[in-house]
Order: sequence, then structure tokens, then C-alpha cells
Amino acid sequence: MKHFSIFKRISLTVLVCLFQLNVWAQVKQISGIVSDEKGEPLIGVNVSVKGGTNGAITDLEGKFSLNVEGEDVVVFSYIGYTTQEIRANDPKIVKVILVEDSETLDEVVVVGYGVMKKSDVTGSISSLKSKDLTSVPTSNVLEAMQGKIAGLDMTKSDGEAGSALNFTLRGNRSLNASNAPLIMVDGVAYGSTLDINPSDIESIEVLKDASSTAIYGSRGANGVILITTKRGSAGKTNVSFNAYFGPQMAVGLADIMNAEQYAALKREAYRTQGITDDNSIFTANELQGLKNHEYLDFQDMCVNTGFVQNYEVSVNGGNEKTQVNFSLGYYKETGLFKNDDLTRFNGMIGVDQTITKRLKAGASMLFTYKDNNKRQDPLNQANKIVPIGKAYNDDGTFNMFPSYGSATSVSPLADEQPNAYKNNTLTKRLFGTAYLNWEIIDDLLLRTTLGVDFNNSRRGYFYDKNTINGGTKESKSGGELGSNNNYTWETTLNYNKTFGEHGFNFLLGNSVISNHAESFDLSGKNQTFAGNLFWNLASATDQREIASNLVEDKMVSFFGRIHYKLKDKYLFNVSLRADGSSVLADGHKWGYFPSAAFAWRIIDENFMKDAISFMSDLKLRLSWGLSGNSAISPYQTLGGLGSTTYSFSEIGAYGYFPRNISNKDLGWEKTQTFNIGVDFGFFNNRISGNLEIYQTNTTDLLMSRQLPPTSGFANVMENIGEVRNRGIEIGLNTVNFKPLTRDGFSWNTNLSFTLNRESIQSLASGSNRDLVNSWFVGEPISVYYDYNKIGIWQLGEESEAAKYGQIPGDIRVEDIDKNGSISSENDRKIVGTDRPDFVLGMNNYFAYKGFDLSVFMYARVGQTIKSEASGNYKIDGLENGPVVDYWTPENPTNSHPRPDKNKNLSSAYMSTLYYQDGSFLKIREITLGYSLPNTWLNKIKISKCRVYGTLKNFFTFSHMQPYDPERGGSLSFPMTKQIVFGVNLNF
Repeated sequence: MKHFSIFKRISLTVLVCLFQLNVWAQVKQISGIVSDEKGEPLIGVNVSVKGGTNGAITDLEGKFSLNVEGEDVVVFSYIGYTTQEIRANDPKIVKVILVEDSETLDEVVVVGYGVMKKSDVTGSISSLKSKDLTSVPTSNVLEAMQGKIAGLDMTKSDGEAGSALNFTLRGNRSLNASNAPLIMVDGVAYGSTLDINPSDIESIEVLKDASSTAIYGSRGANGVILITTKRGSAGKTNVSFNAYFGPQMAVGLADIMNAEQYAALKREAYRTQGITDDNSIFTANELQGLKNHEYLDFQDMCVNTGFVQNYEVSVNGGNEKTQVNFSLGYYKETGLFKNDDLTRFNGMIGVDQTITKRLKAGASMLFTYKDNNKRQDPLNQANKIVPIGKAYNDDGTFNMFPSYGSATSVSPLADEQPNAYKNNTLTKRLFGTAYLNWEIIDDLLLRTTLGVDFNNSRRGYFYDKNTINGGTKESKSGGELGSNNNYTWETTLNYNKTFGEHGFNFLLGNSVISNHAESFDLSGKNQTFAGNLFWNLASATDQREIASNLVEDKMVSFFGRIHYKLKDKYLFNVSLRADGSSVLADGHKWGYFPSAAFAWRIIDENFMKDAISFMSDLKLRLSWGLSGNSAISPYQTLGGLGSTTYSFSEIGAYGYFPRNISNKDLGWEKTQTFNIGVDFGFFNNRISGNLEIYQTNTTDLLMSRQLPPTSGFANVMENIGEVRNRGIEIGLNTVNFKPLTRDGFSWNTNLSFTLNRESIQSLASGSNRDLVNSWFVGEPISVYYDYNKIGIWQLGEESEAAKYGQIPGDIRVEDIDKNGSISSENDRKIVGTDRPDFVLGMNNYFAYKGFDLSVFMYARVGQTIKSEASGNYKIDGLENGPVVDYWTPENPTNSHPRPDKNKNLSSAYMSTLYYQDGSFLKIREITLGYSLPNTWLNKIKISKCRVYGTLKNFFTFSHMQPYDPERGGSLSFPMTKQIVFGVNLNF
């Protein structure tokens, strides 16, 4: 037995050794290099064993090493390249070449409540990726979409620091309710001012037709913009740093008359009335100022050179179970005027955690802090003040009343004096989302998402009596506190399965949205000590006022969608959403919004492959859908009260009266959209794009209807009227030159074209027009209705002019009814609209060796603007104004009427001077960049370094030079142009 025990031990030892030798024989370490097709090493490629847990990352030289077993399959994956799988015993594993896949990032697009292959999309969706968003230096990354998304009409409102954007998607639909698209960040509504670092955004998808937007029901009536932020990724930790900075200057400033031009205008205004003696025209001080050349140019003194700077740093990394991303940003913009600036700090953190094989959770949080000082517009005063006098006294002190022409005109520089003016807004915003994914069984996913948006703001303002607002009368100070807390909770159940030639995707979901807004306003006049500004409102001695407000609304929704795919060629999509909104009347709170779509991938048919070899893509899309709009203020269905003061036994008292009439039948505004789309590609997609044709009908408009005075109410909100939009959109991408080598020359072009025709189809009570709001059946929502100026009465036309009570030099308008007289009822017409005939954007991108050049052009053609640069002509000569070509006997122009001291802006037909053709073409951005070679960067352990310079908004072509028509006609806060220098670093 003893010998047997010894033999047993020896046998076990031998077996263990043999087992270990077998394992050692199977487990080995492999190493190699990963490069691209041009032989350049790829840094940060994920190298992993398929189905295993061990992995590696390529280093700065593209090298990797990994423990494998003989039969293992090694997976090589890298963003922008086709994933490769190679067996560990394959000789090719020593030197792996990854093939660039330009379509990889475009394969998948974000749709409502999910993602989908681009080839499977049935609706009208446009997309911008991260690289398109970081190219435009702006405080609001949405500006990067201007001219790059067909169907989107976008302009910048002005040149104020942090200025807003004006944009619509496929035209205006509503007369009174909001026309703004729904903007979602990671599935939660955000708003139109996007305070997110451009480098934190993965992609932006724009959903345009009802097939795409109906899943959002009432919130999607005006289109949907989906913003997806970046998430952490497994593998090498990536650190990036992006920065840009540079000056910004005014562009498109209108020409304002100098002192000599103004003097000539005033002389002509008096000469018209037979007065030619300067002593009767000017005051003694004005004459002395003209003699001594004491001229004022307040436009030049008010407008300064601003500065913009932005810094972003982000960290991204993790392992197979935990991925983390983190970023910080700082943005500072100094505007064109003193006390006009914006400072913003923002941060973002996101975590994704795989808990079990079927359970995953994640959360992201964005925080924004903004400090915004706003300036009272000084140019209105600067452009009209008589330009003869002194801005500062002889001893250097500030002159409050600088103009010799008016002893009461406050200096446009008054607000810049210490403790004279302050308008400051502080905003703190916490925006977060958290999700839980549970894969109940294979292909069945339950996802629940909670979104919160806490937005708190404080605005404080003060203007002294010796300011533009104060007008030397009294000071005013006040504070406004606002709190907006919004909650979103959504749960979806998604089943995705393929059976042979049949592919199914089923979606069911529920959404609950709650909004809670509070505001508090306090104000008073005649602050005891100006240095208090708005910090001690109790020291205001007069007219103290207090107000507060609470607004709440809720929406509950249920929705579902079915997507069916047959043979990867025939695609069907149907959806239905039910929304219940608290802002509508009882019995009308619920709306139901269906959609249906079909797509046919014609390119995959056998007859296409044989017949048309040069075509690489062809897909036909048809869609129909119904969406709604309840975007009106809460409590419109309730009768509101107004307050008034009266005397009660000689004591002041408050009383209340019915101010608003209730409407118990107020319901949904409905929008029905038909869309036909074609996606195409030629010559292996060297030419590719899409064509969209659509019609949108909006009925039951939420509209305020005027009531007769006998009712005791002014108006009531009702569902009346109809608006129609028809349009054509074209998106075109071309590869004009494709590089033959890594450093070869390339040239790509992207073009977008938008044509939309908007028209009102019906109004209240069957009327064809509403003159109070300038609404007309058959015309766009926003039009200009006025007399039609056809010129100036000229010498030799005295007898004809006399029939209309006019003389040569007066404005001549069209006698539409040809009855020999001009009346406001019969001789006014629509003279223009602010809607363009078409919008065009084109970006050309060139690259050669390490250099890249992009030139982006943007055009808005066919719009009419109400131009102050033309209409603010001061015919009486009492104030300054823009330089215009006015009529005199020696200058018989047809532009502007003869100056006359007895006329003013309210004189006959002066309003017709405002309307101008606002068409323009801009070279919006020119960017030249250089990327340092990898051979240099490897030595300093940097994976990417690109430096660039951008000229933004430098070149504008229009009929209104030098004015920039994108501003929309106003002379306040002119547009800006920027010279920006930047750097992009990856570590």
C-alpha cells in the first residue's frame, strides 16, 4: 500500500506537469504593428480576443502585444476604419492594415428613441457629425448648422455678446403658438441656447418629416433636433484640448452723416421753405462749432473691438465594464460696446457601467454658469444726435449734453460712466440624464430614462437718471429671480429581431413631462445712492413694486412604433403617439398622432445592378404623418382677472375685473405632412445626396381672435385658420478630387438648397385678411403691407403731382385703384415678406499634405427687410440719420424725398422708405489649418496637433452695402466679424 501511495503521487505530479506543458504550449504572446493603407501607424487601436476579456491598445508606434491561444480570433477596431478579425495563428497578424471606411460614422443615425442604419431610414433626416461642429467658433453650437441642413432657415439675431439665433425648420406653421423646433439633448428637451462644448457633441440629427417626428407627437410639430453627447469608451484614455481666440470687429455698420453732411441736410430742409440764412437755420453754438470743426462721431466712440476666446479640455476612457468621460469649458466674449460681455463656465461628466451581462446603467450631468452683462443700445442715440459739439469738456470731464443742436440730448456715452448703468444676468443650470438598460431576453431591451433640468437665473438692473434710459428724470433699479425646474421620465420597450429575409423592430413607450416655473420681480425708482446699483432695492424711494408668478404644466404620453424590413430592400414604418396636455381644455386634452412611411432600396434590385452600373445608391421614400402643437401659455382655457386701483372712501384700494374670456373648447393645433424623398449616389458615391419634396398643412391654429367691444373682452384664443407649407430640399455631396496618396490633393464639396413656400389658407370667420396682424389668405405669415413707392415726383410732373396734393420732391406711391387719389383702404398692398425665396449653403474642403482649407458660403435670397439704414432718414433735419440719396432740384433722384423742415417721419408715405431687398451672399468662414506630421508628434507623445486660423463673416455681397442684411434691418448691435486662431490637441 505504501508503494502504491508513492506511485499515485508520482502519477499525479506527471499529469499536472503534462497539463501545464499543454497550456504553455497553447498560450503564447503575439505582437505586431497596426497601420493604415498608407503605412502610417495607428495609435489607440483596440486589440482584443473575441469573446474573451484580455485586450491591448496600440502605442504611439502602432505596436501591440497580446496573450492568445492558438485558435483565438483577434479583433482590431478603430473609429473610422473597418473592423478586422484575424486568427491568432495567421501570419498576417504580425502586420495588420486597417482599411479606412468613410461611411462608418454615417452608417448609424439617431432617430426618435433609438438608432437605425442609414440604409434603413424611411423618413427625412439630416445629420452633422462632431467634426462639422467644431469648425465654427460660436457661443451656441447650433450656429454650425447654418447653411448645412437643407430645410433649416437660420440667421443670427445681432452682434451682441451671446446673441440668440432665429431659425425655423420648413417654414412657419403657427400664427400665435411657437414655431421653434424641439431640441433634445440625450433624449431630454433642452432649449434653443445650447451651452454645451462643441467637442462634447457626437452628432446632431435633424428630423424633418412627420414620419420622423410623429413619435414625439405634439412636441415634434415644428421638427426635432436630436443632439447626442459623447460617451466614454473602453481602451486607451484619450485627452483632448481645443482652444481658439481672436478679436471681433463691427461689420455692416450703416453710414451715418458726419457734421458737414448733416449741415447740408438741414440747410436743404430750410431752403425748401425759402430760408437760406445760416443764422436762421443754426444756433449760434452750432455755427461756431461748424466754424471750428467741432464734430462728433459717436458711432466711432461707442463701437470698440471685442474679443472672443474659448478653451475646452476633455478626458475619455475606461475598460470593458466602466466607461467615463469628463470635460471642462471656458468661454469669454467681449462685445463691441462697453458693458456688453458674456462669461461662461461649463462642465460635463458621464459614466456608463455594465452591471451584469444583461444590465447596464449610466448617467451624465452638464453644469453651466453664465455671467452676462447687457448694454442698453447706444447707437440709436449716437445715430440721431446732432453731430456738432464736444463729447468732453475742455478740462477733460465728461459732457452729459454734448450736442450744440440740442441742450437736452443725453450723450450716448452716458451709460459708460461709473455707477451709471448695470444690467447683469447670472444663470446656473444643471442638466442631467440617467438611464437603466435591461436586456430581458435576447433582442428585447427595456430602457428607462430620467431627465432633470434645473435652471435658475437672477437679473439685476440699474440706470441712473443721467443715462439714456433715465433721460435726466429719475433712476430705476430692479431685480428678477427665475427658477425653471423640468422633469422627464420615459420608459421604452424595444424588440429587434431578424428571421431570414424579415427584420422587425417593435417599440412601446411611455413619457411623463412636468414643468414648474417661478418668478419674482422687484423694482423701484430714485435710488438713494447710485453706488447701490440693484443690491439694495429698499433704498429706492419711489414707486416700489413687487410681483410674483407661478406657471406649471404637464404632459403624459404613450407611443409605439413598428419597423419592418423585407430582404433589406422594402422598408415599412408606422407609429402612433397619444399626448395629454394640461394646457388645453377638459375634453380636448388628448391628441393622437399617427404616421406611416415606406422606402424602397431600388439600388439593391437585380435589374439595377445589371442596367445602371454607375449608380451606387438609389432609394425612394414616401411618408405621411400627423403631429400637433399645444405650445401656448398655460391657463389660456381659464378666465383670468385683471387688477386696477380706485378710490374707496378716499382711500386707495385694489379691484379686479374679468380680463380674459375662457375657451372651454380650446384643443390641439394639427400639422399633417406628406414627404417624397430620393437618396442617390453615383460613381461609388463620388456624387451623393438626397432630394425632398413636401407639403405641410396646419389646421385648427391656436389663434387669438378679436372680439367686439360690446362683449367686454378684447380677444379670445381659439382653434381657427389654416397654414400650408410646400417645399423642395436638396443635399449634395461630391468628391471632386480623391487623393491617390496619403499626402495627395483632395477636394470635397457639400451643398444644401432650401426652397419653402408658406401661405395662410384661412383665417377667423372666413375672412380673407386681418389688417391688425397683417395676415392675408394666400400669403406668408409675416408680410409688409403698405403703400408701394414707385419713385419721387420730378420737375415737369407738377400738374400730375398736384392731383394727389403733392409737389416735386415728394414720395410717389402707386395709385392701385386708378381713381386719382390715394387711400389707406384701396391703395396699400403687400410690398414684401421676410421669408426668402431660397436659402443656399456650400462648403468646399481642400486638403494637401498636412494642410486643410475650408471655404463656406451662405446665401439668403428674395427676402425683404425693414431697413433703418434707409427708413430712418430724418426729413426735417432736426436730427442726424443715415446717409441717403435725397432729392433736390439739382439731384433729381428717385431714392429719398426732398428734406423739408415742416415734415417728419409720420409724414405721408415715409414708411415706404424702409422696405429693401435684403438678399445677400456671404463667405461665412474661411479656415486654413495645418496638422503636424506624426513623425514629429511621436517624439513628444502627442497623437494629434492641428493649428488653424479662421476669418468669420468677413465678406458680404448685397444691394445694401455696407449694411449687413442678415441683421434684419435694425441698426442696434451690428453684426461682427472675427479673426480666430485655434489649436486642436489629442494626447
